[in-house]
Amino acid sequence: QKVGGLSTFFWQIDFPSLNFRLPFWVIWEDQIQGMLYWSTVHWSDPVRDVWTDPAFRNRYNGEGYFFYPGTEAGIAGPVASIRLKVLREGIEDLAYLKLLDQLGEREFVTTQAAKIASSWWKWNDDPQQVYLIRAALAQKIMEKQGKSEAT
Repeated sequence: QKVGGLSTFFWQIDFPSLNFRLPFWVIWEDQIQGMLYWSTVHWSDPVRDVWTDPAFRNRYNGEGYFFYPGTEAGIAGPVASIRLKVLREGIEDLAYLKLLDQLGEREFVTTQAAKIASSWWKWNDDPQQVYLIRAALAQKIMEKQGKSEAT
């Protein structure tokens, strides 16, 4: 997404779901040790119905929450957003990358990860590529674990 001539990931509901998944590829690339998001349930200040009024500060739709209050949906407890579920997939991608690195495949991982996201400003916006690279990572993990188990 373009902002002032630069591209970066945005966390609002108005952007493609890859925005919530690909930061974990960059986290691996840059060897960042974690990720912090400022709030996952910020729908009460001011009090509003985020199901019908998703704007934070009247312009950032979905900013500050990945859960919705379940009462509107007849659920006792929070409801996870699709954005949160895609974040989970990004965390799983990161686990694949780290596992393969631990299995001695850093060069392979680096090459594959660069095909998806090489920085906070440069990434592949083709979801199919993400699935293809993740399948390649999974295949390599199975091969490496198979060899490890055989010895």
